[in-house]
Amino acid sequence: MKENMSDDLLNKSLQPSLGDSLDCDIPTTHSPDLVTLNNPPGPNHHHPTHYANNHINVGMSLNSNCCQSNGNPKNARIWVRFSFRQLCQICLAMPLVGLVVCLLIAVIFQFEHIQETACKVFNVVPSISAITGISPGRYLWRIVIAFHIGPRLLIAYTYFQFLQGLVISFQSQKENYKTSSGTLSPSPSSSSSSSIDGSWGRGRILSKLVRGVFYAQLVEMVGLCGISFIHNREHYPTHEKGFILYLSSSHVLFLLVLTIYYLVWPHLNAGQQRSYYKKLYIFLFSTFSLFLMAYFYYRHIRHCDALAFSIFAFVEYFVAAANMAFYWTIVDDLPNEEVTVGRPSSTTSMSNGSNHLDGGDPITKKDN
Repeated sequence: MKENMSDDLLNKSLQPSLGDSLDCDIPTTHSPDLVTLNNPPGPNHHHPTHYANNHINVGMSLNSNCCQSNGNPKNARIWVRFSFRQLCQICLAMPLVGLVVCLLIAVIFQFEHIQETACKVFNVVPSISAITGISPGRYLWRIVIAFHIGPRLLIAYTYFQFLQGLVISFQSQKENYKTSSGTLSPSPSSSSSSSIDGSWGRGRILSKLVRGVFYAQLVEMVGLCGISFIHNREHYPTHEKGFILYLSSSHVLFLLVLTIYYLVWPHLNAGQQRSYYKKLYIFLFSTFSLFLMAYFYYRHIRHCDALAFSIFAFVEYFVAAANMAFYWTIVDDLPNEEVTVGRPSSTTSMSNGSNHLDGGDPITKKDN
């Protein structure tokens, strides 16, 4: 009896204590370093973003306990964790603040230069190209865009994953309906069968539209870099083509996103449906403003009408604001995403075939 009690005490003493347990496990990966979008299970666990492997958590937090190994190499580490909402806000605030500062600098120090036009007519409103192409404002604007493009790439890819989640959810529900209704109406000529076939055709269209949204965002960023880093006084043909590329790709992006939301409307929650209407109003307003810009630019180039360029430049600010507002609606679509940079636990890595502990030396196996 005493021997059994001593064995039990010995086994308990060898078991790891609560303080040695993993404080904050993060998703598994084969890489020792990890950058993820986290979303712990909750009320929205079956949200379409769940199918896109996006993990939701609210707010910006940095757990100092998770950032230290505490002498235990098996502990997971999380170095940075911040809200995707805040990333979007910072990303959108950078060009907005930069544009306002460039406008103030140009009006105060370079007012005569920003009013110049090709036709030498009276002008009262400087264009965005004018205020971002005059020194020293152009250096500030280029720095802002350089820092803006990086988060924009992350936003574009995250939004791509979100839209893919909507499509997968749409196809999954249609597949379940097809399985349940196949025994009831096996005839291919029935109305339900044709409806299902149409839904699957819609799913293929949705997949192409989602890829189109991602590519349109990439093209838009190329156009934005073109008009930001190549001023019209430096090389006007390139600047002009970048301007056209930026405006056309952004409005194609608007239209593609609206089409996707329209096709998957029953699968959107209330917040995403409100976001759809916001996008629709922004698209209509921006398209109307775009036609006004084209008309008054034509009047300025062909006829040199007085104040035609001023109206063009004035409307241009509204088009830029509409583009920023569209990306702000992404926050409505992904309200609780967060970005995490960290390292998984060694036990998690080993379960996926890793041969390293905490990124250290390889594990050597000893044969008994």
